[in-house]
Parts: sequence; C-alpha cells; structure tokens
Amino acid sequence: VVAIPTIDFAPPTSFKGLDRAMDRLSVYDWIIFTSANAVHFFMDRLAKRGKDLSDLYGIKLCAIGPKTTRTLGNYGLSVDVVPQEYMAESVVEALGRKKLKGKRILLPRSKIAREVIPTELRSLGARVDVVEVYRTIVPKKGGDRIRFLLQEKKIHAITFTSSSTVKNFVEMVGKKKLPSLIEGVALASIGPVTAETMRKCGLKPHVVGSSLESMVSGLVE
Repeated sequence: VVAIPTIDFAPPTSFKGLDRAMDRLSVYDWIIFTSANAVHFFMDRLAKRGKDLSDLYGIKLCAIGPKTTRTLGNYGLSVDVVPQEYMAESVVEALGRKKLKGKRILLPRSKIAREVIPTELRSLGARVDVVEVYRTIVPKKGGDRIRFLLQEKKIHAITFTSSSTVKNFVEMVGKKKLPSLIEGVALASIGPVTAETMRKCGLKPHVVGSSLESMVSGLVE
C-alpha cells in the first residue's frame, strides 16, 4: 500500500462563526459531526476558548460513522445517533425520526460540503447553524510522485474516500495526462457521492463501498 495524501486540512480563515456558536452552546439541542477531522478541530478550538466537555452537557451528538464515533469516544463523549449508512442523506433519515421541529442544531464542518443535511433538517422544522470548523486544501507535494508511480505502472488500484480527494487527485496529476496514466488501474470509491464525483471527473469507479470496510473488501474481491 502506497499512502499519498491528496487532501490536507487547515483551520478556517476566520473563527468568527465557530466562536459565536461556542459562546452559546447551551442553546443547542444537537451537534452533528460529519467527520473525525471536524471533531478534532472543534475540540481544539473549544479548549483554546477556555471551555471543556462540561459545556457540551445536555447536548445530543450525531456522528456520521464509526470512525467519527470512535474519535468522539476518545474525547470521552458518547454518541446518541449513528446512521446505518455513512452519508449525508442517512444522517437526515436517522435524525428525521426525532422530533426536530423548533430544535437548534449545530453543524461544524468543512468550508466545502454538500447542503443536504442543513437543507433537509430545516425542512423538518429544525433551526440549523452551519459553521466552518476547518478547510480542506490541496497538498503542495505528492503530484510528481503519483505521476511517476502511474507512469511506471507500479499502481494497480487507487482508493478515493471523499469527493475532495478525487478533485484534488485530478488537479495534482493533471487532466490531460490522466486518461493514459490510469489505464488498467482499478478505481475504488467510498459511497455513491464520491463515485459520482469520480464519473464527473472522467474516472470510472470499479468498486463502490458504503464504508471503508466494504470498499476494501470489494477491492479484495
């Protein structure tokens, strides 16, 4: 396995929205975490604001999948809702079973994210505050190494774990060289959203898993 990040993470350009939400955490009924990175950046800022886990007392937590759930657990927090499938639509479906009308929900996430969760929850009567807790950026290094390995036919399969990793991969490799470089390479995706992004970028997903585990098992098969 050759690990080459096609995505990097950075703090938000401004903490204004996040700090405003943290100064009135008691008004929220739910916090939704859609990635482990959102948890790490949120907790880091919480500590820097002079707050701790007691400020989250009484707030219910929703995590998009097992990794995010484990990350919250590492901070000593238990999760109230985890959807069966690890995608935005499933988060809405899982929370939709709750009485959300009039409930206040905080959604700390990356700057670039789909609008499915806030839009659908608002349609159910919830009041949703979306705050930027981190940014995803393209790594400065790695493109040359990826191109070399593909040119030398040393890569037989590539895994993509988010739409951002797909878009950044294409940018790092170069659109013009991409078709010839990935010829004969198996491409795997986690989830249908990432798979659709691959198709839009001219990449054919050969394996689509609903989780990291199913993506890996599908690739093995």
